[in-house]
Amino acid sequence: MTENEKLHYFRKLLINQHFSPKTVKSYTQSVKSFFLWYKQEGEYVDDMTLTNYLMTLVASDKASKTINVYKEALKKYFLLLYNRTFDIALKLSREPRSLPVVLSTQEVSKLIEVTTNPKHALLLSLAYGCGLRISEIVNLRWNDIDGDRYTIHIKHGKGAKDRVVILPQSTEEQLARHRKSSPSSPYVFYNDQWGKITTRTAQAIFSKACKKAWITKKVSFHSLRHSFATHLLEQGTDIRYVQTLLGHANIRTTQIYTHVMQPALDKIISPLDRLLS
Repeated sequence: MTENEKLHYFRKLLINQHFSPKTVKSYTQSVKSFFLWYKQEGEYVDDMTLTNYLMTLVASDKASKTINVYKEALKKYFLLLYNRTFDIALKLSREPRSLPVVLSTQEVSKLIEVTTNPKHALLLSLAYGCGLRISEIVNLRWNDIDGDRYTIHIKHGKGAKDRVVILPQSTEEQLARHRKSSPSSPYVFYNDQWGKITTRTAQAIFSKACKKAWITKKVSFHSLRHSFATHLLEQGTDIRYVQTLLGHANIRTTQIYTHVMQPALDKIISPLDRLLS
């Protein structure tokens, strides 16, 4: 096979392993960029070659996060096509991690309240109430929902992992009404052709709701998931359960929400308030 044929095959393997469309695109573009630089057959690549290539990316002032994508893409490519692993001698400095932007419970309530389209309101309710990623909400199928146990089986989530999340009992009637209106689609949230909606459509629904609710925070659809996690912790839910519901492999990823928990901030009294009291 030529390198272009191998790249096409690599893309198919990623899709078969249920990587997200965004990851498939970034990985294939990363590998393609490498071969434009290397200009030789992939089988002759060694540890030093990959390290040198990544060093050129560092020298071109690419962000550490971007370089890590290139690194993981190349490792995956050679593992899948050549069954080879590499020892890449390159350590990247960690980029400063910003805290997630979280909506208050009042803001989430307002967001759903101003959304007059029942299907759109249900979409926002489930995204928040289940802690779903935008890709998970658009791929949600009716047969993933277990109404008797009030759970949803998320299949092939981030990292091609499955998990089970809670289904809010308060959405039961909304789901039943919506189910009656969509008997021809396997997807819970469908377009005019009965296929699944796009992530762009879901983001547009969220953005429109934010505008109507006068929410001026710099938020995205993912803020609903951030809010779900933070509000659970504020209610006293064990962080290990929150980790499981979110599908985080490392609890340190979940622990970032402890920094934006409102009760923790409420217990701190500003020295100015003490001074003036």
